[in-house]
Formats: sequence, structure tokens, C-alpha cells
Amino acid sequence: MILVSKPAIDEDEWRSIVKEGERLSAMHLRSFDAEEKVEINEDLYKKFMRYLMDLFGGKCAYCETRISSNQPGDVEHFRPKGRVVGDDFKPVLASHPQRGMINHPGYFWLAYKWSNLLPSCNDCNRYRKHGRKQPRGAGKADRFPVEGQHACDPARVVQEVPLLIDPSEVNPALHIEFHADGTVSGKTEEGRRTIDLFGLNLREGLVEARREAYADAETFSVVHWNHVVTQHATKLAQDAFRLQQIKLGRRPYAAMERMALREVNARIEAERKRTMDDLADV
Repeated sequence: MILVSKPAIDEDEWRSIVKEGERLSAMHLRSFDAEEKVEINEDLYKKFMRYLMDLFGGKCAYCETRISSNQPGDVEHFRPKGRVVGDDFKPVLASHPQRGMINHPGYFWLAYKWSNLLPSCNDCNRYRKHGRKQPRGAGKADRFPVEGQHACDPARVVQEVPLLIDPSEVNPALHIEFHADGTVSGKTEEGRRTIDLFGLNLREGLVEARREAYADAETFSVVHWNHVVTQHATKLAQDAFRLQQIKLGRRPYAAMERMALREVNARIEAERKRTMDDLADV
């Protein structure tokens, strides 16, 4: 998981989707206030998928797995659009300014909000069992843990404190630590809840993929430094493209690759310093 900012898109179609979403959101709020059924237009918010895929390099915003025809993805609502449930999957009670305590109806007014949408793989977005020996459930579904009470109307959302990381708003590195063996650990409550809810350590294939990404990037970094030392122009040009892709976060598991490069660079710098110190003593 890496930070990927979501700017406004300078494109007529994107602006058209946003405008229609604003119209529908206002209509949904009126319907809800009139105690009428709110009908979310799935076709509309799904039109954002190609923009999300481009920004996130075709990867899941949460686990960085490549989304493809073999691993289809979803337009994920950070704040669930249809309802909100707890870890026990029972409805969350929330205080509405007019209706009092009700089952949270979901953040339906954010169903088409650009800032509330993320590209997600099926494993992160949908709850299911993982693990061969003792299967355990993971996947976000309609869960959305917060500190204290959930907001139940637009005016109170700004006061809400999510206990999940939105990688388009918050740098995950502040909350999650990555390890060379492919596992992750939480530095904060937000980090720990995010890891548990998405099963970032539970999904064995994901842990293995992160471990392999680290090892591959580590090898690449060492080879790259050999190219630097030998001034191999052709190889350096090839290396530059991959380094740029890692820097931009376009490759799967970029968090692991970046960590590998930092650690190799630190080892090389430490060795260089030792060499210089030894020469100074001659």
C-alpha cells in the first residue's frame, strides 16, 4: 500500500460524471429525507474505474495486486454506500439529526464522490475465507470502523475519524511497516485495523507475492549498482525505466520494491563509508 493522490481530471467525460453524480447525490438526500428508497446508479460510479486504474497503475489501492481479466476488480467505496456493519456484520447504529438512532443507511450521498472511490481487488473488497488449515475471514464488504460514532449525514462526515487507511489521503507508511519476509505490521491502531480487515497477512498468496517482489527488487538494485560502477550505458538506460516505474508506484507491491532499494542503498553507502575510513587510516 502506497500513497497515491487523486487530483481532479482535466477531461470532459470525467467532469460530466462528477456533475451527474452531484445531481444524483442531492436527489438521494431528498429521497432519504422523504423516507423513500434510495436507488444507487452503479453504472455511473463504475465509469470512474478507468481513471482510478490509470492513477493507481492498474493495481488494488489496498494490497497493490495487479487488477486484470484474471483478477477482476471493483470500484470500492471507502465509506460504504449501501449500509454499514460492524466486525460482527450486524448493522451499526447511528444518530440522525431528524430520525434519531437508526441502522446506518450507508454513505449513499458519497456513492459518486471521486474522493470516496478506490480501485480494489476482489479479495480486499469482498469478505471471504482464507487459509488452508484454519480458514479465517477477511475483506472489507460493508465494514467501516471509526473512532466513536459514525456520521449519518453529510454535515458530520468531516468530524468522523476512520480507523482504516485511505491510501489516497494518508501515507500508509505512517501506519504500516513492511518486512522483507512479505509480512506487514501495524504502527498504529489504523494500521492494525487495516491489516486485519483486508487480511494483508492472512492471504498466503499475497504475502508470498510481496516477499518475491522484495527479493527481486533487492537483486535488481545490486545489479544496478554494478552497472553504475562499470558505467554500462545500455544497462543503465534499461535500469532507469524500472527505477522510474518503482518511484512512480506503477509496479505491483511498490512498497516492497522501494524498501528493498532503500535497504540496498543503505548497505552500499555503509560499505563505501567503511572503505573510505579504511583508506584514511592508511
